[in-house]
Amino acid sequence: MSSPSFQMIHMKKYIPFLLLSAISLSLLSSCRKKDSKMDMAVSGVLKDFTDDSVIPHATVVLMQCKDRWGATPVCYTNAQTTTDANGRFSFNYRANMKYSYIVKAALNDSIISDPVENIQFSQRDEVSVYATRHYPYKLRLIIHKNEAMPLYLDNIINIRQGPLDTVLTTWGKSGITYYKRVAVYDNTAKMWRGRLVPMKIETGKYETATMEIPDMLQEPQLP
Repeated sequence: MSSPSFQMIHMKKYIPFLLLSAISLSLLSSCRKKDSKMDMAVSGVLKDFTDDSVIPHATVVLMQCKDRWGATPVCYTNAQTTTDANGRFSFNYRANMKYSYIVKAALNDSIISDPVENIQFSQRDEVSVYATRHYPYKLRLIIHKNEAMPLYLDNIINIRQGPLDTVLTTWGKSGITYYKRVAVYDNTAKMWRGRLVPMKIETGKYETATMEIPDMLQEPQLP
């Protein structure tokens, strides 16, 4: 049977070994954590999916996503940039291997994004991202007289009577005519009155058009 003093000496020999093991495990864990992140780069071009033309001066975002079991991944913007005159963009970023990364055009009135482009680590450093550009049409609508309410402007209710002067903006594809519904309900005649205002989208034509309606209750019946 070992004496207490011998056991103490024996344990003292193992203390440095245990400390060394703990430090090694700590360093190994630290290295693993560092290895989970990598410096990555991705570049590409933003194209219009209707005709494959490039889309210049548009915002492109790099998004980091966390997968959730049985649910939609949670994504947030990691970085954003603007395409150059040739529709090109590039990102340099610190990637965490626990997440997935996607590149997409930023959605707004003038850009409708296509399904996003997933980035595969160290496999894809050049991507094509697709979207389509919409163009604006601005209409200044002047109503001199309106004794009915509510007034519907393209399904937006504006509860007011009397004159109205407002600017409507429609975004859409070039070469297509869109229509804004301007209507009031005539309680006396029991009908909807107003008109469908045509708005033809034309690339490069951004001036404001004007349409005047003298009296909403004198407008023809809407079909």
